[in-house]
Parts: sequence; C-alpha cells; structure tokens
Amino acid sequence: MIKKREIFYATITMVFFCISPAAAQDQTFTQFFNSPLSLNPGFTGSTLEMRAGLNTRIQWPSIDDSFVTQAFALDYNIRGLNSGVGTVISVDQAGALRATSASFLYSYKININNKWVIAPGLQYAYIQRNFNVNDFTFGSEIVNGIDDQDLIASGNDRIDYFDFSSGAVIFNRQLWFGFSVAHINRPNVSITGQEDRIRASWTVHGGANLKLSHSPKKEKNLPNVNPSFIYRKQGTFDQLDLGFQVYLEPLMFGAWYRGLSVLQDETIQANGTLALLTGITFDRFEFGYSYDFLVSGIGSRAGGAHELALIYQFKVVNRAKQLKKRQRKTFNSVPPFLREKWWDVN
Repeated sequence: MIKKREIFYATITMVFFCISPAAAQDQTFTQFFNSPLSLNPGFTGSTLEMRAGLNTRIQWPSIDDSFVTQAFALDYNIRGLNSGVGTVISVDQAGALRATSASFLYSYKININNKWVIAPGLQYAYIQRNFNVNDFTFGSEIVNGIDDQDLIASGNDRIDYFDFSSGAVIFNRQLWFGFSVAHINRPNVSITGQEDRIRASWTVHGGANLKLSHSPKKEKNLPNVNPSFIYRKQGTFDQLDLGFQVYLEPLMFGAWYRGLSVLQDETIQANGTLALLTGITFDRFEFGYSYDFLVSGIGSRAGGAHELALIYQFKVVNRAKQLKKRQRKTFNSVPPFLREKWWDVN
C-alpha cells in the first residue's frame, strides 16, 4: 500500500517538472560570488589566472527525493588576448528527473581609462534531460491499483538540445554591474514531441565593495562589506534578492533575503528565503557554506537548502613574468567580490 507521504513526494516532483521546464539549467546559487559563471558569462576569466570551482546545492532536504544540483567550473584569464574562456559541467537531480549540461563560455575585456572594465560574454550549452517513468506514481495506481504509464508511452524519456545565453559586466575596484539573458534561442523541451519552448529569462545584478575602516599599517586586513542585489525575470515570474557579504581575511560571513517580487503576480506563490553564509580562505583555497531558511511558500514545509562551495585559484605562469603582470594589474582587476591576494603567493 502506498503511503500518503510517498504520494506527496511524487506529486511535488511531477508538479515541479511540469511547471518549471527551465529549472534544470537555470541554476541559482545563493553563493553567486563562488559560482559567478552561473550568473553571467561576462564573469568568465574574471580571476588573475585560472580558477576551478565545485558547487553543490541540496534543496528541500526534508523530502526523500530532494533537489540536488552539482556544478564544476573551470575558467582561465588569457591575459595576452584580454579574454576569458571557461567550461561548466552540471548535473541536476530531482527524484526520477535528471538533467546534465556542458557549457562553453567566452568573454572579452575592454579597459576604460585603466579603471573600469567592460566584459561581454557568451555561453553555449548542450543539455540532456531524462527521466525514469518507473519511478513515478500515477493517479490510477493510487485509486485503482492500475499501472497507467501508457499515458506518456508515446513520449520520450530523454531529450537533447542546445541553449544559448549572453551577458555583460562592468566593474572597477569598488563597483560592479551586470546584465544577462538566458535561453535566447528558446529551445523546445517537450517530452511528448509537441511544442514546449523555454521562455527567455534575464537578470540585472550589481554591488559594491565598501571599506569598514582605514588603517595604512594593516592594509591587507581591512574588513570589507559587499552589499549586492540580483533581479530575475522570466515570463510572469520575477524575483529580487538582496544581501551582503563581509570579508575579514581569512573569514567571510553574510546574509541574504531571496524571493521578493516586484511585479506581485498573484498567480505565483513566492518562496521567501533567509540565507546565512559563512566561509574561510586558506592559501589559494576558498570554502563557503550557506543555509537557506525558507520562511514562506511550499518550501517552508520541506526544509531549506544546504549549499557548499570549494574554489581554488591556480598560478600557471612563471615568476619571471611577475613584474610585467603587476604593471598591468589595473587592467586585470577582478570584480570587487573576488579576492586578489594570490598576487603575493609564490
């Protein structure tokens, strides 16, 4: 006999799959500063040299089949060409649903008066989505005990498609702003052979780097606060996230509120989230942890969301070129929410 709890889980999974076809590739990490490529392809190569990152997000951990997103990113700043290249491999798992994507990203940096940098970027992705029909519970099974899988037998259990996104960021040592558009080509994601195209989505984001105190004797240990915002819009759905991070090397902590609606569409129930963040840096490593406390919407009854991030920055050029690199440091400044301390690492 099927328990009511199992029916609830299956229903939630099916609803999520039906109403949110873009969710598998629209990754929205709370720790965007540790996964900048998922926010805007213009951030590709926004480090001093090479960066590798591993991000894991476990959403709604109170249910058996929670939503799990894992992403591995690698990007490189090609200093001689004022460019950045990168790749992102991600896997989204939600019960019987699974999406795997591989993306290639490119950005080009334009220097303005040795202070501001504009970096437009492109992202080209290949996505594969599949599901196991044997893991679903159908209404006929609950009521009559009859397997009703033939309802979707005419469809496919796997679809493959390409997706195209673009964006740009502008930043200096204190401020950064960005704009990005995803699903420009509006790919068809129908599993029944019909027309079901993803709506294009766009985001506006920005922030600042503020010094909390000034001390010329302890210049490297000044605490910084980074307030920022991210606004997302797709169809009738919109969401505004507001928060801040405080950096006091080697520690980081912060707080965010996610899920504010500007348009107030009454047909969509917002999921308000209060997120607390903490992290630590060591040498070229950076580790971050955050937890989302879901305070409204369906997610408040299914637990919050755990998120882990591990970042490592490589140094791939020899020390003989350090002087030349330091002379060009202004041009290669990174967005203010990313640290530059690796310049002094041997």
